[in-house]
Amino acid sequence: MTLPRAPAAATEPSDIELVDSVLRAAPGAVEAFYRRHSQLIYHCIRSRADRQDVDDIFQAFFEKLTNRDYRVLRLWQRGTSLPVYLSKVVRNFVIDFHRARRLREQAVGGTVELEPFSAPEPETISMASTSQGAAAHRHPRLGGPRAPGPPADL
Repeated sequence: MTLPRAPAAATEPSDIELVDSVLRAAPGAVEAFYRRHSQLIYHCIRSRADRQDVDDIFQAFFEKLTNRDYRVLRLWQRGTSLPVYLSKVVRNFVIDFHRARRLREQAVGGTVELEPFSAPEPETISMASTSQGAAAHRHPRLGGPRAPGPPADL
């Protein structure tokens, strides 16, 4: 025997109506979105991040959501599950957060600074090598200096 479902409260908008009201900047819409989905977002972050990072990632997620004019909500395909979509978005956000942190840590640290310096090899520069080097760094079509970056043959 199945029990009859209680009708949805008339005051609670559907996810589609809620997202549309957020995108229209309706008064109270962002707060309603936050009340409805913040626990899900927090849980998704907590399941993928270290305990000490959860609050920072949670705040960063909402900052990015608002700073990018709710782009993530604009991309949501109406008719699909918003909680499932948000779970995927949050998962990717946490992965990007960890990736950015790893890149920052690699740029700052490493074992190279800890290794003792060896005596540097003396550099010798001849006029022939400087004129060849200058020619090698000219822009191929304009004749002027080439912009820094990878070699033209890549």
